[in-house]
Amino acid sequence: MFRKTGRILFAEDDRFIARALKDGLSEAGYTVFNAFDGEEAIKILKEEKPDLVLLDIVMPKMDGLAVLKEMSGNPKLRKIPIIVFSNVDVKDEVSDFPGLNVAEYLLKANFTMREVVEKINKYLK
Repeated sequence: MFRKTGRILFAEDDRFIARALKDGLSEAGYTVFNAFDGEEAIKILKEEKPDLVLLDIVMPKMDGLAVLKEMSGNPKLRKIPIIVFSNVDVKDEVSDFPGLNVAEYLLKANFTMREVVEKINKYLK
C-alpha cells in the first residue's frame, strides 16, 4: 500500500478511539498529534501547524465549537482542512464561523477506521 505523509491533529477525548485511530493513521504513514481536550488542541494547532484536523465536538475544558471559533479568528489556522468527527450534528453551528475549511462531517458511529483513513487521504494528497 502506498504510504501517505502529512501531519494530523486528532482532537478526541475518548482515549480508546484516539489510540485506535492514531495507530491506523500512523500505519498509513501520517504523523498524528492527539489532543484530549479543546485547550490542548489549540496549543498543538499553534505549535505543530498540522495539515488537517480531525475534530470531536464534545470535549472537556473547551469543546470543538470553541476550537472552531478560535481557528476561524486566526488567519494561520482557518485554512487548515477540518473533518468534524463526532456523534453531534453541528453543521448549522459551524456556519457561524466564516472562512473555515470544514471539509466533512462524519458521525463516529457510521464510519470504520478504514473509511476515516480514506476520507483523510482525499484531503491530504
